[in-house]
Amino acid sequence: MNKHLNWLFRILFLLNIGAIFFLTFQSRADTLAMSKQVRDITAQTVAGSAEAASAAWWYNLKNFRQLAHLPEYFALGCTGLLAVRTFRAADMPFGRRRRGGAPAEYSRAGRLLLHCVYAWVCCLGVSCLDQACKHFLPTREFSLGDMGFDLLGYTCGILAVCGGLKLWEIWAAHKMRKGNYS
Repeated sequence: MNKHLNWLFRILFLLNIGAIFFLTFQSRADTLAMSKQVRDITAQTVAGSAEAASAAWWYNLKNFRQLAHLPEYFALGCTGLLAVRTFRAADMPFGRRRRGGAPAEYSRAGRLLLHCVYAWVCCLGVSCLDQACKHFLPTREFSLGDMGFDLLGYTCGILAVCGGLKLWEIWAAHKMRKGNYS
């Protein structure tokens, strides 16, 4: 993979983490105002107006704020897997070793699975740290429900990138069989 692309993926992952903690450390008033604004824009887009959407279960501000964790952590899962894939599998902790300590080679599926596990653990760490910070902030509260939505979001993000990578691999193999390299 291109060295510049590797750094881009790593920086995007760090920016995503920064955005999550920016939202965590916002004041309660700022958070509520932003949530209401995004909810109203979503209602306008989905239902045509806030009045039409007001009966929907997701229009309730508490439910909407929990649902907002899905796209936030979906992006974290996507960028997390792309960032983790920039490291070689043999260089990672707990990587397989041959006798004598030399790194073993992984199959493509094995590397992807290992990268998915590492990305999932990184995202879980970010989610736990986010909720721990909320526990200690006076205007925020710790919520296991939020962690569940975080888990769903980054797991779907990781799976989406895995699916995209597999489709890319199939497409590239098809082009190679056809002899069309451009």
